[in-house]
Amino acid sequence: MEIFNKMINSTKSIAKKSGNMVESVKLKADLDALDNEIKRRKTELGAVIYRLFIEEKLQIPEIESICLDITRCNKEIEMINAQIESLKISSNNCPECAATNPPDAQFCADCGNKLNITSSYSESKVLCEKCSFKNDYSAKFCAKCGKKLINTN
Repeated sequence: MEIFNKMINSTKSIAKKSGNMVESVKLKADLDALDNEIKRRKTELGAVIYRLFIEEKLQIPEIESICLDITRCNKEIEMINAQIESLKISSNNCPECAATNPPDAQFCADCGNKLNITSSYSESKVLCEKCSFKNDYSAKFCAKCGKKLINTN
């Protein structure tokens, strides 16, 4: 009977510890939710302060230096985005293998897949025997007609 009582007591102890663990996890989740709310509110506060700075309604030196840094970063972001856009315009990536091809390529120089984008480009070096298109040295297929290239270099 004593063993049975010990088992019951052990079971009750385990159940209490499990309950405490579950409650602890719930409380930690509540803490995380409150931390996230504080971060969200701080972000909102920062946006309001930055807007006031831009509108020239805020003149606190410590805040102004941070806002100037944000403005500088925003300008850099705009410049980088413009560079990314210009790269997208000047490149002709294959939808099949993602290889970059000359802008006027009609076929992928890597896999021979037909490409959609065309424009002007003349920095090529391997002449296609079929269509006389000048391809890059690294090209395996003609960028204009798709014929497999024989690179003699």
